[in-house]
Amino acid sequence: MFGFKEYREDLEIYMEGLILGKEKGVSAFFLRSFLSLLTPLFRCIVFLRLFVFRKGWKSSSFFGVPVLSIGNLTMGGTGKTPLVELLSHHLQKQGWKVAILSRGYKSIPLEKFQKWKDIKTGELIDSPARIVSDGKKLLLKAKNAGDEPFMLAKNIPEVVVLVDPHRARAGEFAISQLGCNFLILDDGMQHLKMQRTIEIVLVDSRSPFGTGRLIPRGTLREPPSNIRRADYIFLTKCNEERNEKLYQQIHSLNSQALMIECRHRPQFLVHLFSEKKENLSFLNGKRVASLCGIASPFAFENGLRNLGGRLELKKRFSDHHSFTNEEVENFIHRCLLHSMEALIITEKDAVRFPKIKNTSLPIYFLRIEIEILRGKQNWQKLLQAISPQKWNSIWKWTAKRLETENS
Repeated sequence: MFGFKEYREDLEIYMEGLILGKEKGVSAFFLRSFLSLLTPLFRCIVFLRLFVFRKGWKSSSFFGVPVLSIGNLTMGGTGKTPLVELLSHHLQKQGWKVAILSRGYKSIPLEKFQKWKDIKTGELIDSPARIVSDGKKLLLKAKNAGDEPFMLAKNIPEVVVLVDPHRARAGEFAISQLGCNFLILDDGMQHLKMQRTIEIVLVDSRSPFGTGRLIPRGTLREPPSNIRRADYIFLTKCNEERNEKLYQQIHSLNSQALMIECRHRPQFLVHLFSEKKENLSFLNGKRVASLCGIASPFAFENGLRNLGGRLELKKRFSDHHSFTNEEVENFIHRCLLHSMEALIITEKDAVRFPKIKNTSLPIYFLRIEIEILRGKQNWQKLLQAISPQKWNSIWKWTAKRLETENS
């Protein structure tokens, strides 16, 4: 039965094609014209919102612990999740008790609150945020957590992962009830209700400012000039050679930020159900199919070709699509009819993939990790800036200054 979810996804796909200029015809022309008329209004809203917070007319919460924001200027995938995972893992190894705060995009809310034992009174209380992981075990399924928070919680079990559109509320819970002393604000650039210690902004080197136009006519959440708020800028999906023109363009918008160039490098394949690992050479010469529901399917598909796979069938869905058994089984049947040797999906899609019974088609997801190409000194400066030793000295200096002022 064709339901609300299908209508919504079809609308998303159509709107994406409309914004990117793929949709043609008279109706598409008039719709683009209408969206162009709304764009100045959105620009005013963005400006006024920043102005209100900058003037202090609307306050941002201060938590007394380091807050690291990782975000971007555009809609769509800049490769943020692997960086969140890498930094979270590093922080945890350094001795921090880390909480990742996510809004849980396209996740399904719980029917009732999770219960939590209050650390002070011992009484059971309603958790204001959805606890994906308490740093010890997974507590939610992917549909209630969101694919990215679930993936992060699964890959870094020692890190707390919370989902709440009101991330300041989630941050307070992480500190007071879960003992966290370091907060990572996932997709946090536009979330101004929390004061942050370090602002990291990711820019896709292949499409740095999307369509170059603001929402709703384009894909920019903010004007490119707002990148001046960044302390560190990661140019993602880079090649071996530096894009000097882009580097200079970013530098002209923010000459103070430290820039780091990186790429998302495939590591290995993991069998979806047995979790058996295969080297990337497994793909060489094989007739493979791909299935994905991500923002940038072309990069994933080209990556499979670059690894030697003969990509002969592909199926794309909207970003964060929840796969049904029927959708997957139909595509697997098609793959078997065309003698495909394997089906390859992304790790993000793997958490939303239904369990398929009795299929002779091997299904793998591709494990991706961040690789720093250039700006390694700036990368080390970032790691030093978030080290416990750095922050212990800051707290001691602050305490000593307050003691002097009060004496």
